[in-house]
Amino acid sequence: MNGMRPGFRFYWWAAATITIVAASPTSAQLNGVPIWAPGLPVSLVKVALTAHSTNGDDAYGDTGADWGGTFSVRGILAERVTFTGGVGAIRRNVAVSDQDWRPQYFLSAALNLVQGSDALGDYEYGISILSGYGTSTLPGASSEQNLPLGLDLLSHFNRGGWYFEISALPRWSWRRTNLGLGGVWQNGPGVTGTVTAGTTGGIALIVAVDKMWLRATSGTIALPETNPFAWSAGLRWAL
Repeated sequence: MNGMRPGFRFYWWAAATITIVAASPTSAQLNGVPIWAPGLPVSLVKVALTAHSTNGDDAYGDTGADWGGTFSVRGILAERVTFTGGVGAIRRNVAVSDQDWRPQYFLSAALNLVQGSDALGDYEYGISILSGYGTSTLPGASSEQNLPLGLDLLSHFNRGGWYFEISALPRWSWRRTNLGLGGVWQNGPGVTGTVTAGTTGGIALIVAVDKMWLRATSGTIALPETNPFAWSAGLRWAL
């Protein structure tokens, strides 16, 4: 790999990312869960536990706060491709007046396009393209899938044995809701902001906020305009 020409290596990374995302099972952005920004590609395996909450209308008239948690694992392939997968559960309205726990699963991949730093290495920056696929179950035969495509714009500040990271992830999101009568797609813009603080090669605190604007649909199956706001907080370990 290290002997490849830079241009060839870039296309290899891009091909690997597209292949994995396209082949991933219905399991990346979940309902009510801000995207975990990929950050700078490092060779450490990272695991995270996060709690999250969301507010916003959905196909089941859900206007209150839903909350839940996720467990996720992250690793690096081919130096610049970051993979993240995880499982979780969210307590959400499964009918207008019925709330229950529902499982969620996701897999995402990010390709680091740009990475640099100042002369001393105290400040680093990166730009990555991210996509993935996530699913949540609903009552009976119903389900919900989410597909984001966006850019992670990252600033990383090193301060001795600890660091501070700020990420903005603008994206376009697609959501497919299947109420047992066939799937209906919504789409629209979204953005996630993430702040991470931790020790180099150790534990870190992650806080993220997320906003989406999904358009309403009409026809045989009509869905309302969906504008959820979500936040999450958790801990991450580098192994």
